[in-house]
Parts: sequence; C-alpha cells; structure tokens
Amino acid sequence: MNSHAIQVRPARSDDRDCILVVHLDAFGGDEGPVIVSLLQEMLDDPTAEPMHSFVAESNDKIGVRSLWRNIDGRRPSGTGGTTGYGGMPG
Repeated sequence: MNSHAIQVRPARSDDRDCILVVHLDAFGGDEGPVIVSLLQEMLDDPTAEPMHSFVAESNDKIGVRSLWRNIDGRRPSGTGGTTGYGGMPG
C-alpha cells in the first residue's frame, strides 16, 4: 500500500482503543471525554445490536470511524454517523 492509500474496513475488537482516541480528538477536550464515555456504554450495550462499525486507516492509523446501529432495541434499521479527525492524508 502506498503512503497515501486509505483502506476502509470493518472495525475489529482490537480497534476499540484507537476508535476512542478518534472520538476524543474529533470532539476536543471539553466534549471528547463525554462522547467517549457514551460510546463505551453503547459499545457494551447489547440492545444497540445490530451494530456495524467501519474505520478508514492510512499507514496503520485509524483516522475516521463510521457507526451504524440499532436505535430502539427492536428493529434492525438504525441510524449512522461518522467521526473523524485531521490525521488522515488529504
């Protein structure tokens, strides 16, 4: 892979710490810790399933994360969102 290639792939369980850092960086010092705390709760919540999480990485660093999840605990249709920071080459 060249130094500017970006790979999008499903998130793995070992990406969790990097994903939390992406959210912390994206939301800053005031909101970041609150968002990270909420994200940790959601990731551990079985009623949030199904959850589909993707990351974009370059040079083995995750810079963007997209999450699609169940929002009501009953239906598989959900909402999604993307979080990222300026660490990816442009």
